[in-house]
Amino acid sequence: VDGEPVVRLGGRGLAVAVSPAGDELAVSTANGEVMLLDHATLRPRRQLTGLSDRVNALAFAPDGAIIAAVDDSGRLSRWTLPEAKPLEPVSIHTRRGFDVCYSPDGRVIATAGEDRAARLLDATSAADLVPPLKHPSRVFRATFHPDGRQLATACEDWQVRLWDVATGTLLAVLSGHTRAVNWACFSPDGSRLASASSDGTVLVWELNSSEDPPRPMVLTGPSGQIWKVAFSPDGSRIAATAADGLVQLWDAVSGRPVSVLRGHRDATWGLAFLNDGHALATASWDGTLRLWGMPMTTLAAAREAAE
Repeated sequence: VDGEPVVRLGGRGLAVAVSPAGDELAVSTANGEVMLLDHATLRPRRQLTGLSDRVNALAFAPDGAIIAAVDDSGRLSRWTLPEAKPLEPVSIHTRRGFDVCYSPDGRVIATAGEDRAARLLDATSAADLVPPLKHPSRVFRATFHPDGRQLATACEDWQVRLWDVATGTLLAVLSGHTRAVNWACFSPDGSRLASASSDGTVLVWELNSSEDPPRPMVLTGPSGQIWKVAFSPDGSRIAATAADGLVQLWDAVSGRPVSVLRGHRDATWGLAFLNDGHALATASWDGTLRLWGMPMTTLAAAREAAE
């Protein structure tokens, strides 16, 4: 992809999130900044305040009224939107917080942390709804099934775990990776789960499979360590970011490689499809945010219209 828009950030890029309405991109950097950008012009709208540590993950509430973040101190921070007014931060993890996610109905927040636990919290009070979901090693990801009844976690111990959200009961363990599992995501229809690992693979699991144990589809590419993975909004493509800065795309049904996007010069951590599914936002330690699939002419026209 040539000539994709590039935004210079104030530090190493870490997390990217897209608002439910699709009108804003949130991006965090390693120096503790979180910016909200207009999705069409990529110009800053506002900066979130009250942060003192590196923000590792961002999540919008489904109604777009709140944005949440977890940081290196293990705190959960939230701001009301659109005014970006900070709410009182809450200490959730005893070590670094790695992920934060809202349930589809917005009533539950899930977090994952370096303290070997995932948490299921009331979205208003941030109180625990069930005891912490304990793991043998660091937990990098916690994400809800589209129906909100299950939670998937990605752990350093090479496993993906599925949990019952209402009770905190462990439902299943998906084993197939040979190094740390760094990320996981459900397909939009909830029938599949993709997991990304430092073993250089993305595994795609059929959740309704009758196979025991289930045998995932294996996606590979040029990268040796894969950090993040995401399904496109229509479920047709899978994207992944990697330690070498490459962004890889596969056909989600056949597993066939579609393209490798080259442009970042350091590890690419942030990954999010825009709501239309045509563009992909990535944030990298090279200090840039890139928007793949948005022509420069489209960006220029949007900026001209905004003036």
